[in-house]
Amino acid sequence: IAVAHDIKKNYDNKYGINCEVQFPLVPFSEHSGSKEELCKTYNVPADAKIVCMVGSIKDMKHPETILDAVAMFNCEEMAQHNPHIVYAGSGNMLESLKEKAKEYGIAERVHFLGFVPKEDVNRIFKMADVYIIASDFEGTSVSLLEAMYNRKPIIASDAPGINNMINDGESGLLFKIGYAGEVKEHLITYFTQPQIAAKLSDGA
Repeated sequence: IAVAHDIKKNYDNKYGINCEVQFPLVPFSEHSGSKEELCKTYNVPADAKIVCMVGSIKDMKHPETILDAVAMFNCEEMAQHNPHIVYAGSGNMLESLKEKAKEYGIAERVHFLGFVPKEDVNRIFKMADVYIIASDFEGTSVSLLEAMYNRKPIIASDAPGINNMINDGESGLLFKIGYAGEVKEHLITYFTQPQIAAKLSDGA
């Protein structure tokens, strides 16, 4: 069994088999609490523009791209938008990201929650203003589907398994894998033009 057509194709070609495609069916629900309450719970400023990543903190997910993008904000942009990053997940890049945040001088803007149980992930989406997925490949990303369900403005890498779910300029904004400058530009677009953020989250 494969969870996406791309994965089926890869497995069929590699092993000479004929996988059946079964999409992952995970029930989603919207959290009933407020952003303010959740920010207090997770020790994030309530007036922050919160950018979230949900998933494993590992190389192929490129979590550093989000950190690099926020580090590119100048002093005026930092003051105006007050961006904060919330990483909901664990993995082998966790410690290096913490060190990188310190080197950039933005450690107070980066919140590492570690592993978040499935039943609590909707809290993160309720609290977040923007969802980012920066992977170089996905099958069928459950966190992306959940971001869409929660009507979050999405910034996503133009990668297989993602660009067949998100149409650039219709249901989200795509960027070239690893290009933090593009991510920063997309964040500024969402922060300064809420009508675009609302339109694209509706499209998703």
